[in-house]
Amino acid sequence: MHITCIYTLCKHLYYTLRAYYVMSMPRKKRRDSVDVRLSIEGDLFKRLERLKQYYQIEEYTEMVRFCITDAYKKIEHRPRFEHVNTYDNHVKILDNQMNRIAEVYFKTNDKSWCSLCNSHDCVHIEYAWTLPKIAKILREHGFKSPSEKRSGYE
Repeated sequence: MHITCIYTLCKHLYYTLRAYYVMSMPRKKRRDSVDVRLSIEGDLFKRLERLKQYYQIEEYTEMVRFCITDAYKKIEHRPRFEHVNTYDNHVKILDNQMNRIAEVYFKTNDKSWCSLCNSHDCVHIEYAWTLPKIAKILREHGFKSPSEKRSGYE
């Protein structure tokens, strides 16, 4: 056996045993941490490698931390409500806090109803009235906004 083969074998054995030792060491549990073992293959691995090169990150651990932080920043800056679509008799609103879609229905007898809250008076109905196009159409059809109903405005 060549000296380089022995060296390579010893080096491989050293890193294998070192990795086993580190993995098998008892660790003190912390409430604010989690140990994760992740296996990434195929296209996802290729994407991860491209991201590492682009952001010049050497360690996979740092790459995972970066991705989590970046995703959290995007979630943190999302508005609570987003207008999804408008139909003949209702509006769909995405509630990012509840992570659900609310359907606000407008009935001919000046009644609004939210399918998510099962209510005639909720934040989703209030938000629907803040959308200028929706408010204009509703006023043209004789509807009153919740604030106008509360104040008694005619």
